Amino acid sequence: MNQVGSVYIPTLFILCLLFFSSCGERKKQKISWVEGQGTATDQGSEDLNAHYLVLERQRNALQYELQWLGARAKVARAEMELNLALSAEKRLMTEIRRFSDKNQGFANSDELQSKQYQISWDAKLEARRKEVTKARAQVNLFSRELNELRFEISKNGFSSPAKGLVK
Repeated sequence: MNQVGSVYIPTLFILCLLFFSSCGERKKQKISWVEGQGTATDQGSEDLNAHYLVLERQRNALQYELQWLGARAKVARAEMELNLALSAEKRLMTEIRRFSDKNQGFANSDELQSKQYQISWDAKLEARRKEVTKARAQVNLFSRELNELRFEISKNGFSSPAKGLVK
């Protein structure tokens, strides 16, 4: 037993030493309750405050990003409407030119009818121009709102793209 005990005792001693050293007390945040409110003590409260500030900044960044995306979506929709209005206006101008080129080959006996067509084409063209003007006004309005939001974002320490994301 002397030989067996001599092997077990050092092994047991080493295992106990490892066990107790690994189970050492870790530094934990202590909370003291004063008048119904918990107050953090030690270095942990500074870490919590720093972590809270980082999370607040991330939340603000995400909130600004959502606002920017919404404003940019409005601008993109308005620019698409402007593009459609401009293409419709150009298409109508092409039709008018083609009609007037065809009409020049005919005799002057249809002059009254051609005046009526001209009045009709002019009215359609004026309506298209009003659509283009309205679409440009919307693009300008939404772009102004986006620029104001970009200014607010940069004033609060963040950045945003100057133009659209797709080029």
